[in-house]
Amino acid sequence: MKRINFLICAAVITAAVSSGCVERKLTIRSEPPGAAVYFNQAYMGETPLDFDFEWYWSHRVELKKDGYEEISNLEVIKAPPHMWIPFDLVMELLPFKIKDSRELTYTLKPLIENSGAEDGIVVEEIDLND
Repeated sequence: MKRINFLICAAVITAAVSSGCVERKLTIRSEPPGAAVYFNQAYMGETPLDFDFEWYWSHRVELKKDGYEEISNLEVIKAPPHMWIPFDLVMELLPFKIKDSRELTYTLKPLIENSGAEDGIVVEEIDLND
């Protein structure tokens, strides 16, 4: 009988501990929307975009859209205090989910085509028949 009680308690504790986790969600928006998003050089989709990320700290975020300047930033996503060592272990073992949502917003600048006149170069037609 003691063995059965022990196994039931162990199963309940295992189920409770394994059900908890930390959910890290990142939302990337752009103006105008529809820019391709590369997160740490991996294509993730187009803005607006929600996805899960696995670790805190430095991440390379790139946005590309035809007709607009490309954006490439190194974004530092710092861990909240309850996710610092050694607290992070306790947070991972809690029997409920902890959610951490972050948002990054970018404004894309239209490409300016270089006409040559901006560089101080002026081209004149010369009539050679005169």
